[in-house]
Order: sequence, then structure tokens, then C-alpha cells
Amino acid sequence: MENKTKKENYYKAEKLFDRVYRISSLEGTFLFLFLGDRKALLLDTAYGFGNLKEAIRKITDLPLIIVNSHGHLDHVCGNFQFDEDIYIHASDIELCKSHNSTESRQKIVMGAQRLMNFSSGKTRNALPKDFSEDHYIHQGYGNLVQLPADHAFELGGATIAVHELPGHTKGSVGLEYREEGALFPADAINPLMFLFLPESTDLATYKKTLAKANSLDINHIVFSHSPEIAPKLILEDFIECAEQVDYDRGMPFDAKEFREFAPRICTRSGFGPNDTMKPGFAAIIIDRLRCNH
Repeated sequence: MENKTKKENYYKAEKLFDRVYRISSLEGTFLFLFLGDRKALLLDTAYGFGNLKEAIRKITDLPLIIVNSHGHLDHVCGNFQFDEDIYIHASDIELCKSHNSTESRQKIVMGAQRLMNFSSGKTRNALPKDFSEDHYIHQGYGNLVQLPADHAFELGGATIAVHELPGHTKGSVGLEYREEGALFPADAINPLMFLFLPESTDLATYKKTLAKANSLDINHIVFSHSPEIAPKLILEDFIECAEQVDYDRGMPFDAKEFREFAPRICTRSGFGPNDTMKPGFAAIIIDRLRCNH
């Protein structure tokens, strides 16, 4: 009975807006479920440790559209639980496949067993009690389908528009819920932007992404790694930070697997690397090469 309860409660859902649920778990990535009159749309599938499909079907039995915001493992490794097509930008298809490999899955299982809580400094096991590592590591990446550029999904009473937002990865996208004026940019825009990964673009591209987001007729920005629902005005902080990036004045950032890139964290003026919880904080972690493009 204990194992069954753990499985059923692994994902928690809360209503954010009319027709929008935010789904969370110990994994640390928020997923979003949009409900229309005719269809539903799920943004990202996280690591897929728990039974995500079951959690979704407790909320709705509508036909389901699934979109991966980009190809990183914490957004796509639950794809295998679904029979539906998984929409993803063409530029991130190979990245998604790589992050769903057996080797990659083994690494994230190890990481989940000692997941760090950065608020307390303590580690915890983020896996369900009935989790089967052997089953999990041999799963695939789902039925990937190329996401049409500038497409809008009509769910019936809810319009979800796709926006290409490259920077964090070449194929990063965000979704705009037009009826609510809310942008869900996943990792494409956030207070602590990673621009040093092999699949990242460069600072100039990220600046264009910020300008594009700022041109949208939106009121809210909803992040995938923070519970904050931010006003559109927060984009001004991110734009200011991007304009101020100076690699030589940045603080070294310890990225274990990417030390050869020598990434540095460049914060918005008036903030330091330890000010992540302060209002107005913005930072970009970047390497020298991507600053100069």
C-alpha cells in the first residue's frame, strides 16, 4: 500500500490559470498542461521517473498533444510513457535522442538518488519507491515529430502559439497561451541562463530571443524551474544583464562536465552569484567564445 501511494502522489498538480495546470515533482522541473474544449497540450515530460501519463489522465481524458520545449533530459525523458507524437524543434531532435540514451539515463538515475536541495544543502532521493532502474534506463525517446515553425495549436477555447527562442539550445521554443497573455519559455528564458553548453548558441542570439519575447503581447512569464509567475517587466532585467555581460569580469562557474569551456557567471549590475533569491537577480553563465559571436 505504501508503494502504491507513493506512485500515485509522485506528481502534484495545481491550477495556475483558467485551463492551465502546473505539474511538479521532486525532479525539480515544472510541466504544464493546457486544457481546451477539444484537446489538451502537455509541455515537456521531465525525467519521467514517476507515472506521468497516469497523472495527466487524472486531470483530463482529452486527446493529448505533447511538445518538448528543447532536447535536454529534464524535459524529455518521460516521452517514452506516451503513445502520442512528441513535437520538438528539428534542431533539437538529435539532442533529445542523445539525452534519452541508456548511458544518459544511468547518469540521471544516479543523480536523482542524491538530488541536492540548494536551500537546505541536504541531499535526498528523488526516485519513487517502486522505481525500476533496469526498466527506466532501457526506454526510448518517444515518437518525435518535427514542430512546425510559428505554429499555433487550437485546443478549443485555448490557443497555444509556438515561438522559436534559440540560445540555451539551438531548438529551444516557448509556448504562448494567448487567451491569458502568458509565455511559458521553459529554459529559453530564465533568471540564471546557461549559454555555455555544447548545444548552446551565443549571446547575440540570446539577445534576439529576449527582444522577441519582449515584443509579444503578454502579461506573464511562467518559468520551468521556478514557482514564480513573473510580470513581463522582468524581461527588462534579463535584457540589461545580457547587455552588461563581460566574460573577463565574471566569476568562474564549476560545471564539472564542461570545465574545458571555462564558463563564468556574469550577473546583472548590483548582484552577485549568491543573490539568486533576491528580486531583480539575473545572470548568464557563458564561455568566452559565445561572448564574442
